[in-house]
Amino acid sequence: MGVVENLSMKGAYVKSTEKIPVDDPVMVTIYTYSTPNLLCDLRAKVVRVSETGMGLQFEKTLLD
Repeated sequence: MGVVENLSMKGAYVKSTEKIPVDDPVMVTIYTYSTPNLLCDLRAKVVRVSETGMGLQFEKTLLD
């Protein structure tokens, strides 16, 4: 669980205390603050890990 700090069409940086190893696959579910509704579900992989979170690269988007 974490908070999206930076979001693009190809990936996201997620602030989190949980650390997942680089290259591990993850499922990303994004909710908005303004509504409790689900915004989207995406498959991604961890491409970098820092002290404050993780960089994720989405596997496939609607633009692909």
